[in-house]
Amino acid sequence: MPADFKFIMLIPRVAIDDALSPFEQVVVKGYRFIKSISLATAEDFGLELTNVEERNGANTDCAIESDELQRI
Repeated sequence: MPADFKFIMLIPRVAIDDALSPFEQVVVKGYRFIKSISLATAEDFGLELTNVEERNGANTDCAIESDELQRI
């Protein structure tokens, strides 16, 4: 019987537009190495793989500009 819902796992990725310092590049490579030898997120939470959907998303490291909102 199919499930009523799916778990959506967001997989963060570094955006191409981000200019990373050499230290930040080492940290990202270390993070990716640790993730490659560790349990998958779905297995870590004990979820069935049929109920899990993975989506890639870019992490952006940019300042958010605040726009002045006007009430109408």
